[in-house]
Amino acid sequence: MAAQNPSLSDVSKAFLAVPELRNNGPNFELWRAHVKAATCTIGNEAILTTPHTDASFDGIVAAAIQGKLQNNLFMLFNTLTTCKDAKRQLFSMKCQSDSHIMKHLDDLELQYNHLTELGQRIDEKTYINIIIASLPSREQFRYRVNMYTIKEEREIEPQAFAQLVSSTLYEKRFGPYFIEPVIAGMQKTPSGSYAPFIAATDLIGCLNFAKDFVVAGTASEKLFGVAEGLWEPDLEAEDLFETISQTLLNAVDRDAFSGWGAIVHVITKDKIVTLSSSAFISSGLGLAS
Repeated sequence: MAAQNPSLSDVSKAFLAVPELRNNGPNFELWRAHVKAATCTIGNEAILTTPHTDASFDGIVAAAIQGKLQNNLFMLFNTLTTCKDAKRQLFSMKCQSDSHIMKHLDDLELQYNHLTELGQRIDEKTYINIIIASLPSREQFRYRVNMYTIKEEREIEPQAFAQLVSSTLYEKRFGPYFIEPVIAGMQKTPSGSYAPFIAATDLIGCLNFAKDFVVAGTASEKLFGVAEGLWEPDLEAEDLFETISQTLLNAVDRDAFSGWGAIVHVITKDKIVTLSSSAFISSGLGLAS
C-alpha cells in the first residue's frame, strides 16, 4: 500500500505515545516498537526504509523521530560522522609531487591532530604506513633504504637493493606501479674488491640477474639485438659509455614510443659519470664491463 501524506498534526499525534530513547539505548526495543506503531498509524512501515515521493513528508517524519532522541545522541552522531569523514580523508591523502612533500607531511599531521582532538586515536604503526603509502614511489624506496641503513648500520648493497625493489613491487602486484626498474651498481665481494652488478625487474618485481646486460622499456626487443652485437666483456669506462650510447640511440631510432636521445650513467668504484641529451627516453639499459 502506498504511503499517504498526513498533516503535521497527524504525525505529531501519532508520535505522542513514543517514549524518548535513553542514553546507551536500554529501552531501544520498546522505542523501536512504538516508532513502528506510529508509522503504521500515519501510513506504513516502508517509510522508515524507502524514500517517499514527497521530500517534505520525509522531513516531517524524520523531525518527529528526532524529537524522541536526546540531544547528546545528536552530538555523538555528529562526532562519529565527523570522525569517519576525517579518517577517510587521512587515508586518502596523496602527495603527487616530490616538490610538495613537506607541505603534504604538514597536512597529514594537521589531519592526524584533528582526529586526536575528536577522540579517535590512530596507532603509530598505522600512521607510519599511511605516510609511506601517501608518498611518491621514489620517496617510498628512499624511506625503505634509510630504514635498512638504520637497522643494519651499513650502506645497502646493490644486490640487497634489488631484492628490496622486488619485494616492494610484489607488494603492489594487485595495483602495480607501471615501471620496469633497472638496478646497477658496484657490489662488494667477500674479498673486499668490487664487481659490477646489474639486474632488472618487471612491474610485479620478478628479478632478472645478468653478467652482461639487462634491458627494459618499450624498446627492449631492439635493445636486446643491438646490445648483443656491441657488448664486450672488460670494457673501460670510455668504451662502456660509447657502447651504451650507441646501443640506446640505435635501438630507440627503431621504436617510435621511445622518443630520441639518451641519459647515460657510468658507475665505477670511485665515481658516477652522467652525460645526457635534452631529449626524452622511455627505455632503459644496463651493461656490465
